[in-house]
Amino acid sequence: ITYALFPDDQLIIQKFEGLFSPEEYGRHSSSLLKNLQMQEYSKILIDFRKIEFDSKVDTFMQNLKYMIANRKEMNSIMKKKKSVIRVFWVDKPLPTAAVQLFSTHFTDEQYHHCSTVNAIISLLHLPPSYDNLDEIVDKIIWSHITNSDEWSKHTLTLCIIHFFQFIKVEFIICINNLFWKSFFS
Repeated sequence: ITYALFPDDQLIIQKFEGLFSPEEYGRHSSSLLKNLQMQEYSKILIDFRKIEFDSKVDTFMQNLKYMIANRKEMNSIMKKKKSVIRVFWVDKPLPTAAVQLFSTHFTDEQYHHCSTVNAIISLLHLPPSYDNLDEIVDKIIWSHITNSDEWSKHTLTLCIIHFFQFIKVEFIICINNLFWKSFFS
């Protein structure tokens, strides 16, 4: 589970990948709850496109019950009740079913699910600069970005870091080869 913060737009993007783990979900939820700054956000995008749920009905329902209980606990702990719009980005039947069943337990909250960038932008009232949302979400490692325009600067910084790491490794290999060649000559 990775996430990025976009304070200028009051947006948190969470990206879930791999097989759903109740333990990891609980740790992630607890971590977010402890961060008081997170409570100031009013828009949450939860990317469920790369998450997998166990297709065994018993396990699926246990995981769903855990998610519901965890969310209810988080809601009861949150001191400052703020209207939060949560949008689940789904593209497969099982995650979609999980979100639909999950959402029925929170009728007083704003939970939505959809499969298109345009629908996400509309539901979360995001500016047009989020048209490249696929790209933004795909590059999330963990970051604190102030807005979507700053994302390109962040991406450039990561590219520069990776480039210099590559150069450093190549330099070490070159020096190593020269050393061994001179040693055996």
